[in-house]
Amino acid sequence: MQKNIEDDLDRLFRRLVVNIRAEYPQYLTSPFPVAEVYQSVVPYRTNRNELGIEMHEDYELALTRLLAGEREYVSGDAAMQQALSGSSNGSSKISYRNYAASLIEISAEAVTRLDESMRRSGRPITPTVSPVASPRATAPTTILASGPCGFCGGALPDGRRITFCPYCGQNVTVKLCPACSAELEVDWSFCPVCGREVETQASDLVESDLESSA
Repeated sequence: MQKNIEDDLDRLFRRLVVNIRAEYPQYLTSPFPVAEVYQSVVPYRTNRNELGIEMHEDYELALTRLLAGEREYVSGDAAMQQALSGSSNGSSKISYRNYAASLIEISAEAVTRLDESMRRSGRPITPTVSPVASPRATAPTTILASGPCGFCGGALPDGRRITFCPYCGQNVTVKLCPACSAELEVDWSFCPVCGREVETQASDLVESDLESSA
């Protein structure tokens, strides 16, 4: 009998479920925004080793396949899944970031199949979510907005400290490497994935609201 071989999509779904159980359990039974997957639950920069995905482009392809509904791991807006299905097979160039605010839902049947597979393998799976929380509360990271959103081009509210674009909902406290498209913190000068030097503007400086008021 032929042995099933995991690919990037399988590993991404497993990591998604493991991390959700550890820190976002409500997402197992309730819909949540697409942006949560790549910004909070399984961001590439903190899950690269566990995913076994060397290139950011391969991570984006696996995420596109997941959101397109391949293998019925998640369900979501039919128009989004149809558009991303074309993107995953190369017939179109639509980015999953265009659907950041769209809602998806984890398949309970897929989670059951995953649990059975993990029990058979007997290997421990460690979550790769945010570090252990400090006793002191932390506020969302913000930047001083200026110019257009780097994702949708919408005009950001000049001079205000923000975390998300008011038009597309993207987290503007991260930016993309111009060489490999890895997600970067806005104040980083170099990409940790490919080493490319990245231009940093004064308006990119990140600040915590709690720290600024301390």
